[in-house]
Amino acid sequence: MANHWWHLGLLTIVVMLVCACSGPNPLEIRRDFKAKNPSAEIIDMGPGEGDGDHVYIHIRFMLPTKAHPCEVVWGYRSGPGLSQVPWKRFSESAHGKAGTMCEGCRSEPCH
Repeated sequence: MANHWWHLGLLTIVVMLVCACSGPNPLEIRRDFKAKNPSAEIIDMGPGEGDGDHVYIHIRFMLPTKAHPCEVVWGYRSGPGLSQVPWKRFSESAHGKAGTMCEGCRSEPCH
């Protein structure tokens, strides 16, 4: 019986860590991006730099008028409690050429 409680305790800790470490909802990011950029097709999206309270999501996309992928970086900040919306967007970069939108990189315009 003690072995059962140990497993239940470990499972509870894992679930709490996953919930605490999760970032912004990818479906919401896609929806918000498509609302702002209706003609864009998202080809890749994922977290870049960040810490426990902030994360920068790199969104790579194609536009019908471009021959190469473009990229934008959206910054998200976690809320103070789980009763509130946990992640809010606080920054949005200009569109740039994919692969040039990183800290320390020389960003190039997407044209």
